[in-house]
Amino acid sequence: MIKHVLVCLNNVRDDDNTLQTAAKFALSNDARLIGLYIMVNPVMSSYHVYDHYTANLHQQIIEEGKKQSQLAEERFHNVTSKIGCKTTFYKAAEDDKPMQIMLYTDLIFMSYSKGENSNNFTSAAFINKLLVDIGRPVIVVPKNWKKDNFGKHILLGWNETRESARALHEALPLMKAAEQVDVLTVYKEKDLDSNVAKGMEVTSYLESHNVNSQLYPKQITNNDPHVGGILIKHSDRSDIDLIAVGGYGHSYLRETLLGGVTQHLIHNARMPLMLVH
Repeated sequence: MIKHVLVCLNNVRDDDNTLQTAAKFALSNDARLIGLYIMVNPVMSSYHVYDHYTANLHQQIIEEGKKQSQLAEERFHNVTSKIGCKTTFYKAAEDDKPMQIMLYTDLIFMSYSKGENSNNFTSAAFINKLLVDIGRPVIVVPKNWKKDNFGKHILLGWNETRESARALHEALPLMKAAEQVDVLTVYKEKDLDSNVAKGMEVTSYLESHNVNSQLYPKQITNNDPHVGGILIKHSDRSDIDLIAVGGYGHSYLRETLLGGVTQHLIHNARMPLMLVH
């Protein structure tokens, strides 16, 4: 049962879309929505590595952080008051371990930005940090997502691994409420039989939980060589409104990077994406 939902509010330009999606989800699940704005520590900021870093710049970063946190709080209350969900708002400094707040949530919503719109708390690296360090499911809402709700038609990416099993179990409350769940497995030419067998195991499991599911084995070909692309193509053709997958990461000297499939989905999916590690 989902009762605590958190939304990260550090993307000034794109958060309203994510905030509205999270607020409507919280309302429909009778859950509390927790808004979180993380204030940058100037000493930890990238500005600090530059030679022109001065005390004046230090103060400017602090003042800008206060201004943005105030704007985030105002937007949070304006949007949620119109939707009518239960709310709590936090602002936390980067060095005050704001991640601890996230440990007490069922789902984390956030927007993703790249290029000039990106910052420390809207990047793929931050999504990876949440997945690995917090262990809570993260729902990434695309910038152009306009629908009122999501989760009526869910796509579960399945490959019989620890991460996909975590996605299966974390997404189960949403799949129980869905009208339809597509289970998509991807195989190479000689692996069809074993791939279908694995898919039938998970659809049988879902059936025992009263989830209406359908298996879709998809073959990797020269025309469709990328697993992430196959997932997105099926989603577009089938009017999927939530993709649930395991968030794969590889660790090196304690620095973690999202795997290629996850990166591809974050960059290209046009519907909400539920990632679990």
